[in-house]
Amino acid sequence: MADYNSFVQWGFQVLIVGICGYGVIIVKDALTKLNDSVEQLNIKVAEVIEKTAWHEKWLERHEGEIKDLKHK
Repeated sequence: MADYNSFVQWGFQVLIVGICGYGVIIVKDALTKLNDSVEQLNIKVAEVIEKTAWHEKWLERHEGEIKDLKHK
């Protein structure tokens, strides 16, 4: 009977360790996906900033042209 109880206890410990190991794998996978998403977000934000800067320059150039036309 003592051997059976030891075996059940050992089996339960193995089960708990397995569940914890699987949980670590799931968390690692989620963090990898999160990291990839953040990298994609950084790329998109950089694109928006670049387009905004280009539009600002374009508007400033046209603003100067409009001022020149008003003075003529």
